[in-house]
Amino acid sequence: MRRDKKNNMNGFTLIEVLVAMVVMAIGLLGLASLQALALKDNQDAYFRSQANFLLYEMGDRIHANAEYWKRSYVDPQAIIATAQAYGVGSQPNCNAADPGSAACVTSDDLALYDVYRWWQDVKTALPLNPIISIAWEDDPTTLTIGGNEVIKVRITWDKSRQPTTEQQANGASTTTTLTLDVRL
Repeated sequence: MRRDKKNNMNGFTLIEVLVAMVVMAIGLLGLASLQALALKDNQDAYFRSQANFLLYEMGDRIHANAEYWKRSYVDPQAIIATAQAYGVGSQPNCNAADPGSAACVTSDDLALYDVYRWWQDVKTALPLNPIISIAWEDDPTTLTIGGNEVIKVRITWDKSRQPTTEQQANGASTTTTLTLDVRL
C-alpha cells in the first residue's frame, strides 16, 4: 500500500488575511462616514419640517385674527420687534392658560401675543440663530398692483454648524429660508 505524501493544506495565508482585513476596514470607514452624513441630513430635514409646521401655525394665527392683519397701517416688522423685546418675566398675556393672564382686549393685543408665542416657538425649535419676518407683498397670481393682498411669513435659520451632504458638495449657503403666503 502506497500512500500519497502530498500535503493537502487547507486554510488562508497570512497575506490573504491581511488583505481581507484592509478591504473590510476601508468598507467600514466608508460606511461610518455615510452614516454621519445621513445623520446630518436627517437633522436638516427635521429642522425643515419644524419650520414648515411653525409657518403654518403663524398662518393660522393670522387667519384667526384677520381683523388686525387686514388693516392698511399694520407694520408687521414693528410688531415682531416689540414681541422680540419681551423678556422672560415680561411677556404679553392673552391666554387663559398663562398664569395671571387676562383675555386679550383688542385684536392688537392678540396679534402681539400671537407673534410673541410664535417667536418663542421658533427659538425653541430652531436653535440655530433663527430670523422671522412677516411682510405685505403684492399677490403675484392676480392682476391687482399695489393691492397688498398677500402676507409673506418667513423663517430663516443658520445651519453652518450642521453642514449637509449638498452643502459639502457644492459649498452652498449656510442659511435656509422657508416662506408661506397667507391670503386674507
